[in-house]
Amino acid sequence: MSIQISGLNGLLPKTNCRFTWRELTLTDTNWASQKSYDLSADLSLERAVAVLSEGLSFCEKLSLAEAAASLTTNTNTNTNSHTFDQRLFFKESNYTRFDLIEQIKNLSKELPEDFLRWCALKKLNLKDFRAFLNDYKKNNDSVFFSKLSDLDPTKNTGLQIIEVYFDLCAQKKVSPEDLLSFKNAETLLASLKKKRFSMTLSKDQIIFDELSKIKVAAGVKASLKRNGDKKQIKLELEADSPEQLKEKLQKSLERADSFEKAWNIKSGASK
Repeated sequence: MSIQISGLNGLLPKTNCRFTWRELTLTDTNWASQKSYDLSADLSLERAVAVLSEGLSFCEKLSLAEAAASLTTNTNTNTNSHTFDQRLFFKESNYTRFDLIEQIKNLSKELPEDFLRWCALKKLNLKDFRAFLNDYKKNNDSVFFSKLSDLDPTKNTGLQIIEVYFDLCAQKKVSPEDLLSFKNAETLLASLKKKRFSMTLSKDQIIFDELSKIKVAAGVKASLKRNGDKKQIKLELEADSPEQLKEKLQKSLERADSFEKAWNIKSGASK
């Protein structure tokens, strides 16, 4: 006789046929038909759950693995029962970083429920959790993480916010309470970046001003360009002919020392 297990059939997607594994009901069906199929003759329990959860995110799989392990332990009262092997389930789901999975599993117990829902919705994967895996402290950061989920940023924006947030926390430049009044994730990210890169932006402006003072030739302009964490010298050059181009390039090379002095002024060694 099949045991109805809402903990599993409530987490796995519905299927055209109700799938079971021995006494465990794995899925519900969208169809009126009550036909069921026992997968235990074909697949291990871990493989069956991995196949049925193929479209779920890592966070959803993590919840599913915990539920399956708990349910099979609680129902392990006869010889047909089976204890769910979470490591084998993740291996069958093509996850092999078991050490990282265990760390994230422990972290998930500390994270706010609303933030975990955001993680599942945005399909955060193993590597995404590294942005806050070792920095998150429940007593300090849970309120901010709940606020972040309330703002519902995109995955990329949310991870950027978290990364910059912890950088600023390490420098004691921000606290969670400072950020609770924001109404928009993009505005929050812009504010955090401004705090983080305020000194960099100031140095960039000095270099930009010095480069703009360099007189090379008519139609030649030097400036500073920022590409992420990397700063670059940008040289704009206009020429009416190949001969004029060669002449202006030569004059630019002759001013290389001036470019170097501008690059290093009050900014330390170049990147």
